[in-house]
Amino acid sequence: MEPACQPVAFGGMSTIAFDVEAVRGRFSALQGGFAFFDGPGGTQVPDSVIEAVSAYFRDSNANVGGPYDTSRRTEAVIAQARLAAASFLGAEVEEIAFGQNMTTLNFALTRAAARELGAGDEVLVTRLDHDANVSPWLELAHDLDLVVRFVDIRDDTMLDIDDLERQLSERTKVVAFPLASNAVGTLTDADRLVGLAHAAGALAWADAVHFAPHGPIDVQELVVDVLICSPY
Repeated sequence: MEPACQPVAFGGMSTIAFDVEAVRGRFSALQGGFAFFDGPGGTQVPDSVIEAVSAYFRDSNANVGGPYDTSRRTEAVIAQARLAAASFLGAEVEEIAFGQNMTTLNFALTRAAARELGAGDEVLVTRLDHDANVSPWLELAHDLDLVVRFVDIRDDTMLDIDDLERQLSERTKVVAFPLASNAVGTLTDADRLVGLAHAAGALAWADAVHFAPHGPIDVQELVVDVLICSPY
């Protein structure tokens, strides 16, 4: 298979030429002449992924924990997937968990975090956040009498850090924010947000769904407490 990127020199400087057609050629779904704009609703996958999934169902489909070959192969696939995800996110293997999608994972994780929360505790979310990083906290607020506060955005769609700082208090237990907005693409200053959250004694809870396909992620460098993205 031809590589999608080739080094090119311009006036003594080297850059990377991205071969769009080579990438598109890896997706049977993209050969029909349509443009797909439904990324979050069902991203098209390359043929290699389709083939890997099909091969698993043909050769290894089994529950884990069994003493037979298909079970062992299933456990090996899971172990390899966790290694790949850990490498992709700059995380330790034991920090990786998989789920149906970011929204479902976040409902589960916020419920787990709720064991340490009580009435009057506060959670900060932002106007840049996807609903998946807002609704779980609103549901907890309804059940546990928490307070959910919204950090505003500026006219240029950047997060209003001053507003966040004004709303931080000793009652703040979680600061939930996106690495990038899936609506307008705005990036956030994750380092600063994590620092402000931790200085207030709160968890830094990052939604990386929109950012993950476009930029490198290193959870060790970010020092976030929770980072969630989608496998697609």
